[in-house]
Amino acid sequence: MRRIEIASGLAIAASLLLGGATQKGALSDDSVQLLCLPLLGCIILEYRSCGGSFAWVLFGSAILAAVPIIQTIPLPPAVWTALPGHATIAATYHSAGLDVPWSSISVSRWATTRSAFALIPPVTIFLGVRMCGRRERRRLALLILAFGVATVVLEIMQLVQGQDSALRFYALTFRDVGVGFFANRNHTAAFLYATIPIAAFASDRFIRHGNHGVALLLGYLLTAWLGLMMTASRSALLMGFIATVGAAALLMRGRMGLLKQLRVADYLIAGGFLAGAGGLATSFGLSGILARLSEEKIAADARWSVAKASFSAAEAFFPFGSGLGAFDRVYPVFEGAAGIVPAFVNHAHNDVLELVVELGLVGLVVIIGAIVFAGLSAWRCLREGDATVATERSAALLVAILLFVHSLWDYPLRTSGVAAVFAFCGAVLCAIPRTERREAGRGGADKRSEQSRRRAFTDASGGVHAPSPALRWRMSAPRRSGS
Repeated sequence: MRRIEIASGLAIAASLLLGGATQKGALSDDSVQLLCLPLLGCIILEYRSCGGSFAWVLFGSAILAAVPIIQTIPLPPAVWTALPGHATIAATYHSAGLDVPWSSISVSRWATTRSAFALIPPVTIFLGVRMCGRRERRRLALLILAFGVATVVLEIMQLVQGQDSALRFYALTFRDVGVGFFANRNHTAAFLYATIPIAAFASDRFIRHGNHGVALLLGYLLTAWLGLMMTASRSALLMGFIATVGAAALLMRGRMGLLKQLRVADYLIAGGFLAGAGGLATSFGLSGILARLSEEKIAADARWSVAKASFSAAEAFFPFGSGLGAFDRVYPVFEGAAGIVPAFVNHAHNDVLELVVELGLVGLVVIIGAIVFAGLSAWRCLREGDATVATERSAALLVAILLFVHSLWDYPLRTSGVAAVFAFCGAVLCAIPRTERREAGRGGADKRSEQSRRRAFTDASGGVHAPSPALRWRMSAPRRSGS
């Protein structure tokens, strides 16, 4: 293992283990950011070996990181009070009889600073995983799947111990359902359904070599669906179904003949999986999820009134925004008496809308850029000739699209854990071609070395000398190659 892979694994593990909070500034988030510093050091040390393509990615990341810094630069009163949406804040000082101080684009420099630090884990994971080779990324994918299994086991223990379980790691959380390492059940569901396409990619190699890959994949799907049902999340049912169908489509791409090669045992395993999934879904919250999907429940959802007030805030602060992470500071101004909900609104439950509120025009550009990038990635996957590479990139693209769509009615990417998975998938889509070529080159060198060793035993007349036992052992010994 190279140090970049080890550091990337440490950052991903820290994000999934400690990054389940929904509010930035918690001690657990600080720990995640500190544990990502070794990865940042590895990125700096190996920067020169990645070529010019990495420089453009690093430059783009620096531009995005500069936005919250610019939002916190102090400005004189005559400047910041003239910004859209800031007149109300200035009027507060006038009403209190106070002099208007210097301030910034952000209405809360502290919140924007905390949100800027929160970008460290996903950005470093993206850059680190992008520098990894294909086999290294596969091992990191297996690490994510291991946390998926651990999440389901933790959910079971939380439900067994009840609402006051010490295994619920956050004070503000859902007490009557399984939440795993997260505070919000919807974010637990987002993490679990995101692992389903990753499981399809990770098991693809086992399926191709016939090493019980189908059984392993179905076993993980059963485990993931058990965890999804225990969250009692509406998003779990919808997005989990799409993720499962998408994962199946990825594996069957160009392999329809595989169905004819399956043994009776494989069909029995698949039938057992379907029966088990149906039984578990019925026992662990399916009826509750379906009840929450009724028309009356959806119409009464407070997200509609929150979205309306958030849209008004986006209009008021456009094009400069209110500051990254400052949504909960400005939302009450636009809430109105008719839109008050019996809960503290810390997010818009629509990350696209919230990003425009906080970043203004820059947020809109980021969203459009993400959509364009997804389209280009899909085109690239369709044109990819290597089936293994196509499966890996298609799985990553499916996860990214699912999380983006989920962000239209929630905020899963605001947690460091889900953001780490999203960053991992983004890195897969932007994998450095040079790394792939280096791996292929090493594989080709091994083959050429093996061929030259075997030709050494062939004489000029075409006869083959029988090698000694020691030489036969050397010929059959596996050749070591890096990742």
